[in-house]
Amino acid sequence: MDSIHVSLIAVVMTIVGVVVSYRLIFGKEKLARGEKPRGSHELEVAIKMGSASEKSEAMRGMARRYAQHGDAWTAESYMKLALNVLEEENGTLSPELVPTLKDYAQLLRKFSRIGQADEMDKRIRNLQKQRSD
Repeated sequence: MDSIHVSLIAVVMTIVGVVVSYRLIFGKEKLARGEKPRGSHELEVAIKMGSASEKSEAMRGMARRYAQHGDAWTAESYMKLALNVLEEENGTLSPELVPTLKDYAQLLRKFSRIGQADEMDKRIRNLQKQRSD
């Protein structure tokens, strides 16, 4: 699969995730009033117009918001999308991934997935070591 297809899949997954999560978390009353979750507008704008780093940051912001509400699955989905966007743009060995990987590790720890967080930390150390070499 080429990067255009992967990007399209990521955008579609993000939009579907926003819609589904919106309905589940924010309830029928807010839907009836036409309210949107905090951050969804920024995400929509970033997806349409932003650079890879802007898209990633918007997705990380949504991940943080869902993590605050205890929705581990949606939070991790957004974090994975944020990481995928940066990996597509910069490659899997880029030091540009470090802030997103740190956020991802923090998210994993929040939901008691310590082993996976430790693996993420190992990847971070390897990327930082490459930067210093």
